[in-house]
Amino acid sequence: MPPTRDSNLSSPAVRRWAEMEFIDSIGWMRAVALAGPPGCGKSTLARALLPGAVYCPMTARQAQRMAKIDPESLLPANPDAQALIDDADQAAAVCRFIAKRADAKPVPGRFILTTSTDPAALAEFGPVLGGRLRVVRLRPMTAAEAQGAMPFFLSRMFAGDFGFEVPQEEAGLERFLALAVRGGLPLATQAETPKLRAAALQGVIDMAVRRCAALQKTRSVRSIQAVFEAIAQSSGSVFNASELSDLSKCDPRTVCAYSDALHSLYFVESIPACTLVQAAKSPLLVISDSGLMAYLCGIKSTTDRLLRHLPEHSPEIARGLLVTWVHAQVVAEADLVDGLRISHIRTRTGRLIDLVLERDDGQILALKVKLGLSAGKDDFKDLVWLQQSLPGKSVTGVVLHAGHEVQIQSPTLAAIPMSKFWLY
Repeated sequence: MPPTRDSNLSSPAVRRWAEMEFIDSIGWMRAVALAGPPGCGKSTLARALLPGAVYCPMTARQAQRMAKIDPESLLPANPDAQALIDDADQAAAVCRFIAKRADAKPVPGRFILTTSTDPAALAEFGPVLGGRLRVVRLRPMTAAEAQGAMPFFLSRMFAGDFGFEVPQEEAGLERFLALAVRGGLPLATQAETPKLRAAALQGVIDMAVRRCAALQKTRSVRSIQAVFEAIAQSSGSVFNASELSDLSKCDPRTVCAYSDALHSLYFVESIPACTLVQAAKSPLLVISDSGLMAYLCGIKSTTDRLLRHLPEHSPEIARGLLVTWVHAQVVAEADLVDGLRISHIRTRTGRLIDLVLERDDGQILALKVKLGLSAGKDDFKDLVWLQQSLPGKSVTGVVLHAGHEVQIQSPTLAAIPMSKFWLY
C-alpha cells in the first residue's frame, strides 16, 4: 500500500494529556514513537496532530509482503518528507531505513511512529533506532481526560490540598464500578451500542493473543487466552505464578513467559514493590485497561446484573476492578512528572498500600483504595504506619473511596472521593 498524505483531519474532540510531551518530542528528536495498547487512540491522535505527514500504514497485507521484500519502499519516496509510520512494530524491518535516513539528514520530527509493542522487545526496532528514538506513552483515556479536566490531582495530593466534599451525584460505588467496567479504550467507549462495544473489546483481546503468540513464536493461543484471563481475575493483586498457573491450567514457566509478552504489548502493567520499608518483593500486576479486565472476567457491560452484586458476591474482583481503574487514572498523570517512582506495599503482616509515589525531592504520596462510601479508623492504619516508618520523609496518605465526603484526619492524612480525579 503506497504512503498517503492526510489533508482533512481535525484535532481530536478530547484532548489527551500525552499530547504535550508528544509535540515537544517532535521538536527535538529525529524519531518519536507513540506507544500503547491497540484501541487507545495512537493513530487517531498522531494523524490529527500531524495532518501534513505522509501516512504509511504497516498492517495492510501488501505492506506486510513488502516489509519482507523491500522495506524501504514503504517509506515516502521524498526523503525529506515527514513520515507517519503507523503500526511500525508490524513491519519492524523498516526501522533500519528510518535510522539510515535519520542519520543522513538529522532533522527533528521527520519520523513519527505508532507502536503497540515495546520497541525494546523487538530486535529490529528499539536497538536499531537507539539514540534516535523517543518513546511517548499513550495510555487508555482517563475519566478526567474524558471530562476535559487538567492533570492536577497528584500535585494537589502531594500538597495536602484535599478540597471539599463533592456532589452526591458524583459518588456511589456502583457508579465507580461502572466507570471501571467502561474503561478507557476509545475504540470501545465510543461504540454506539453494547454489541459494538463488546465486538471492539473482543477484537482487542484477539489481537493481544495473536501478537503474544507471534512474540513467543507459538500457536498455543488457547493457553495465552487462559493466562490473560487469569491475570485479569488477579488484576490489582501481587504476582503469583503458582496461583495464575492454577487458574489458567498452564505451568508457571509458561505463565511467566506469556505475562512478559503481554507486558511488552502494553496490556499488562507491573508495579514494583516499595523498597523504603520491609515488604513483600513481588510486583503488583494490573491490566492496563479496567474495561478489558472486566470483559475478561465476564462482566460485559455497565448495566450487567453481575455488576450490581459484585461487591457482595465477588469482593476480590470488585476491589481489583477499582484498583485497576485507579492505577490507570494515576499513571497517566504520573507520566507527565519527571522522576516520579511508583511502587506498592504488601507485608506479611497484612499491611496494604496500593500505590506509593515518590518524587525526586523525597516527598511521598501513598494511596489506598477503599471499596466503600467512606473510611473508618482502620482504613488509615497502614498509612499511619508508613508515616511512622519513615520519620525523615514527608509522607501524605490518602484513602480513596466511592463516597462524597472529605475526611481530613491531619494535614497529611485524609480520605477523599475518587471523583477528585476530575472534580475540585
